[in-house]
Amino acid sequence: MANSKPQVLVCQHGARHRYAVPRILEESGMLAALYTDSSEFSCLGTIAKLLGELAPKRIRRLANRRIVSIPRKKIFSSDVLVYSNLCRLGKHSEYDQWCRILSSKMKAFLEESSSFDVVYNMFCENLEFLQHIRNYYSAKIISDIYVHPYAGRLVEQERLALNMDFLPHKGIQSIDIKHVIKACELSDALLCPSQFVADGVVQLNKMFAEKVVICPYGTSIQYDEKVSTPRRGRVFWAGGDWIRKGLHVLASAANELLKIYPEMEFRIAGIDNEDVANMPIFKSLNFLGKLDKEQMQKEYLLADCFVLPSIAEGMAGVAIEASAAGCPVIVTRCVGIDGILDGDNGFIIEVGDARRLAECIERLFMNRDLRKKLSLGAKELASKYTEEAWSKRLSQVLFDLKGMHNG
Repeated sequence: MANSKPQVLVCQHGARHRYAVPRILEESGMLAALYTDSSEFSCLGTIAKLLGELAPKRIRRLANRRIVSIPRKKIFSSDVLVYSNLCRLGKHSEYDQWCRILSSKMKAFLEESSSFDVVYNMFCENLEFLQHIRNYYSAKIISDIYVHPYAGRLVEQERLALNMDFLPHKGIQSIDIKHVIKACELSDALLCPSQFVADGVVQLNKMFAEKVVICPYGTSIQYDEKVSTPRRGRVFWAGGDWIRKGLHVLASAANELLKIYPEMEFRIAGIDNEDVANMPIFKSLNFLGKLDKEQMQKEYLLADCFVLPSIAEGMAGVAIEASAAGCPVIVTRCVGIDGILDGDNGFIIEVGDARRLAECIERLFMNRDLRKKLSLGAKELASKYTEEAWSKRLSQVLFDLKGMHNG
């Protein structure tokens, strides 16, 4: 090819990382095209922008899928998934949703695209498209395994252990393992954001180990001149999938701590489901609903510590965002951030260990010098997970895959 850099075709459902992967590749001169579903540039997304608040809520959100810093000619955005759901009232099978429907549109996009030599796919999406690439093109295939392959099973085990009767969170929990295995088989490289995810991939098949490349994500969050002014005893948690991210573990710790320290406050962002917020086990928590970027930054800067006792992640970006604000984090290994060191820049607890979680929160509450130490360590940790660092890591992976010299 005339271009000395790998040219990458990115395929993804939704606005994962706010389209950071294609944007990073474009800035690095390596983006051939972005294939995605509904966005601000699709037909429905355009209509949503024109109608504004008059648009139905389900359509209105498409206008917020903003794709920046990528030339319009490189963006191929289709509403085929939405149309298919409307026609069948959302009753598509998991395979249809993840593997087939958008694949057919992507095949058609190929006729309009510029040349490419790498396909960057997300998890086990678009399997039929990947098979098409494998059959008819010489391009290498990368699959970004952005969450532990057995996340769904781990969540179901937790649900049963808690004897909870609730509808599982849509998405990851419904993924069929055989689809993940198929994606791994079709791929030349398996990008894992953490050792936790890499271990899960090897659990699928030991032969996949030779394809695994650990490439942590980064975050573009900027606090500029804003300074952390932590409120002693203010604990922050953020997420949407409460059981996967261990909110019940935090609730258990909070119930015990408030008996001793009633001035403590436990603030929860990302959940606007009143049925969840009103569950008796969450009586000690303050639900804030879904917050925008500025509101999240404010919470990070005011929090005494950030807690995420997850049972399965890929790499929890919220923990990095908190760290960048100088907020110590208390997490499990399953959050997928290998750089967190217990007692240095945060605390590591075992999955489900509410007692240890309470002890860590109490230590920070009582020992302000320790809190200051962990705050400094947290900022240093975050410096290793910037978007610039992510770009360098990803570029190296692509050059290595193509056997090129990264000059």
